[in-house]
Amino acid sequence: MAEGMLLAIAQKIIEDLGSWAFQEVGSLWDVEAELENIKNTLSTIQAVLQDAAEQQSHNHQVRDWLEKLKDAVYEADDLLSEFLTEALRRGGTSENIAKKVRGFFSSSNPLVFRYDMSRKIIAMRQKLNAIAEDRKKFHLKECHVEPQVSMDREETHSFVPNENVLGREDDKKAIIKLLLDPNVEENVSVVPIVGIGGLGKTTLAQYVYNDDIVKKHFELKMWVCVSDPFEVKVVIEKIIASATSNKPNGLHMDELQKQLRKEIDGKKYLLVLDDVWNQNYNKWDNLKSLLMGGAKGSKIIITTRAKLVAETTSPVSIYTLKGQLTCLQTLPLFIVSNDPPSISNHVGGLGELNRLNNLRGTLEIRHLVRLEDGNSESKAANLREKQHLECLILDWDRESNLNANDNDEMLLEGLQPHQNLRELSVNSYWGVRFSSWLLFLTDLTDLNLSGCKRCRDLPPLSQLPSLKGLSIYSMDDLEYISEKDINEEVPVSSTPFFPSLNITPNSELP
Repeated sequence: MAEGMLLAIAQKIIEDLGSWAFQEVGSLWDVEAELENIKNTLSTIQAVLQDAAEQQSHNHQVRDWLEKLKDAVYEADDLLSEFLTEALRRGGTSENIAKKVRGFFSSSNPLVFRYDMSRKIIAMRQKLNAIAEDRKKFHLKECHVEPQVSMDREETHSFVPNENVLGREDDKKAIIKLLLDPNVEENVSVVPIVGIGGLGKTTLAQYVYNDDIVKKHFELKMWVCVSDPFEVKVVIEKIIASATSNKPNGLHMDELQKQLRKEIDGKKYLLVLDDVWNQNYNKWDNLKSLLMGGAKGSKIIITTRAKLVAETTSPVSIYTLKGQLTCLQTLPLFIVSNDPPSISNHVGGLGELNRLNNLRGTLEIRHLVRLEDGNSESKAANLREKQHLECLILDWDRESNLNANDNDEMLLEGLQPHQNLRELSVNSYWGVRFSSWLLFLTDLTDLNLSGCKRCRDLPPLSQLPSLKGLSIYSMDDLEYISEKDINEEVPVSSTPFFPSLNITPNSELP
């Protein structure tokens, strides 16, 4: 994993833990000290990452330390996202986060989940502390890390020529359907559009905003570019300016709220809040309370990159914008979504990789253990057509207490890569047999198998003519490496045993 990506994820966790939402939940859950400890530990580790990245090329112990850190940081990010998201899900649509968390505790079987989550947070704190302590063995130099700050984005506007919008007609229809839905109980409801940067959330909102049906349906339309920081007073000033074409100057908050309510109360309005980053419930509630005077059917569209931001607004539904990339050439990491399709609209499903056949270099797919339908999902990834990939990493990321199932074998079978692949790593695969497609990888030079605890036999690796590096680690049930293909799909050649093999490092066999 590149040092830059690890640094970015660590910085994201530090920023999240410093947010008001995490502090409030941590306090109510009595894990505030543990979360603060995790934040401080990551800051300590972050300071030596640059030196560690430089040393790893000639120090295998530092390289192993970075691998442990990578796994722990991913685990921490997943755990903390689960922690906050689950609290929100169980907390319903209460007016403030305190009510959300108290509602969470009173929901079904709260003590079990609360105990389990607290235990996981404590274990994560201990793991990171141990990794931080290990850094002292390597005498790594500390470097000051500048905190990432939000970039000033060019302010957006509501106009877009129709000819500039391609391939989003279905998304436009879906959003308009949500805007025109008469079966919403609240007078004013929120429709968030969520997606990663560059997908076209703002363009889609502009497209909807200028639609003729939308123009006729709403009495008043307003557009505000929010960005960061989220200041309620500034947002109100921008809403008034959009509604009246006059920017209010020098008004106090009380004067602003009166003017705002004068412009929108009793009117069926559409308000677009573009590029929202706010996760502070109090700030959102303060703004929303001033927007509730609209007539029944009023709508607020929010565009954001973060699902957590969308959830903060207590929306009726979240519209997740899916990518339409076909020419992407670099995608070093793909994380399988933990959400069911009904929630995520397949964002993070392997089907997202289907048409990305120009990918080059390295592709790492993590959290394969989350997939329930291994056969169809893996085939949807279409790895056999990705002829430019040089290195493929397949990681199930399972904890040791999870049970194995038949899904692993079907999943691996469907993830057959193109025969041009040169490096393959398979981690935490718990199938009994390895896929025979391995023998088709005639250009494979490096093979790494780790944590494949249930695998009993392997295809005849000796027949891979280009294999130079072989690492087999923590394969507890491995009995033998076959001398012939178990499915007899590939004839055994007369080439020498491991004709190109140079090294077999750090192998751990039963």
